[in-house]
Amino acid sequence: CALFGRVLVVTLIARRSRHFAGTRYLKRGVSDEGKVANDVEVEQIAHAEGPREGAFAAFVQVRGSIPTFWTQETSVTMPKPPIVLNRVDPTYAASRAHVGDLLRRYAAPLTVLDLTKHNEKREREMVVSREFRRALDHANASMPEDERVRYCALDFSAASKSARPTVLEGLGDVAAWTLDATGFFHSAAGRYSQQRGVLRSNCIDCLDRTNVAQFTVGAHALGRMLACLGFSKSAAPEPGSQLGLVLMELYSTVGDSISLQYGGSEAHKKMGHKAEAVGVAPKHQELLTSIRRYYSNAFTDRLKQDAINVFLGTFVPDDREPPLWELESDYYLHNAHVQAGTVLSMRARRDVWLSDTEDESSDDDGAPLDQRRRRVVRRCARQRVALAAWWRDALKEGASPKPDAPLDDEAATRRFDRVHHPETLSQFDKILGDDFVTPVPLAHDANDAKPPRRRQRSQPGGEGRTLGGRGFLALGGEGARALVKDDEPSDDDDDVATALASRAER
Repeated sequence: CALFGRVLVVTLIARRSRHFAGTRYLKRGVSDEGKVANDVEVEQIAHAEGPREGAFAAFVQVRGSIPTFWTQETSVTMPKPPIVLNRVDPTYAASRAHVGDLLRRYAAPLTVLDLTKHNEKREREMVVSREFRRALDHANASMPEDERVRYCALDFSAASKSARPTVLEGLGDVAAWTLDATGFFHSAAGRYSQQRGVLRSNCIDCLDRTNVAQFTVGAHALGRMLACLGFSKSAAPEPGSQLGLVLMELYSTVGDSISLQYGGSEAHKKMGHKAEAVGVAPKHQELLTSIRRYYSNAFTDRLKQDAINVFLGTFVPDDREPPLWELESDYYLHNAHVQAGTVLSMRARRDVWLSDTEDESSDDDGAPLDQRRRRVVRRCARQRVALAAWWRDALKEGASPKPDAPLDDEAATRRFDRVHHPETLSQFDKILGDDFVTPVPLAHDANDAKPPRRRQRSQPGGEGRTLGGRGFLALGGEGARALVKDDEPSDDDDDVATALASRAER
């Protein structure tokens, strides 16, 4: 886009996780290792042209399924299957692993935007959202107050029916809180600032409502980027501007791609052109989208899931193992460590609770009361340290800077050759190398005492072919090129120009 005589390039990149990838009803919730379904990282980049490389600004946000153990059994006769908590995790180990993974990747603060319904006559989405809050409360219990996960519940369906405040106003408040806490990446004139922390958005499918939420947050982030890059004085987004429409189109395209891969159809809700409401597709288009999604979920998702497992290497064919189509479930493919079993006995973790000088068989009954009390206090302190290790290690790794590896000239040359392939022919060379390009003899001056040298016609991938003692010019299409090669360097450019000029006059 061109703004005030300057060029601004806006790029939107969506990166889908490969760890727990799959389709809508076959991949829900979280795996034992803390990887969630439909995990997508969206990065919004703004580049302002200027001296040298110019100025850059970027903002990252993520989406992912609710990190608890829940599922929905697909059925041909039931378009909306009920939500079931299929496993009980009293310590919320998988949810803590997911939070630790986010802290490791993006550092703190971590803001969670939950867009599920929180008031239903017949509980459906409320079942999993309530379990999600319990998991976050359990994770925050062992974390200090300034490092805790910030949970924000916004009932998208109820807010979209409300006159004041509107759903976009509520999302704008969340965007302002997030940007104030995390900031965004900015680089100009050799200086840069980093984004610390991330906003994690989710609804039930992480498709339609999440698309609108991420676009709203991205629009507010773009407003601050423009102010930082010197395009505007105000950090507030301008509704209805040309740049806003371009950003809306980018998020709509990315949202449709994610929805096609995970849900089997395009997204239902579209970003509107006005700031007061969310645009909704016509009724007939909504009906067709629902039919496509229902057909894909009921009939083709299982084959798509098998293809994804093979493509990503989750399932590796083996003659000694049953084939993929004979497996009842792919649970053990995504949780391979579960096959070996889990040690549940506290005796295997005695080093966590007991010190080197203590033993399980110590006689606490015969020891003095003060000594037993001190021993209990020490064990409780070690327990608190052990329970807090998951987020301490994640924050330490996320806060540590990632040094960039130096790139020497040889490595840069190899990368250039690998990306651009300079050894291959260009399109211009391919056109001139076709059979319809006929050689035309060059015109030489009769008074020139110096006889023309023997020239060879160069052919792609082969040796040059001698065409006699005369030079040849290959003409074709919209251009011309002298396919001649001298044994010694000579001024052939003048001869070529003279030949072209003479043919133009004729």
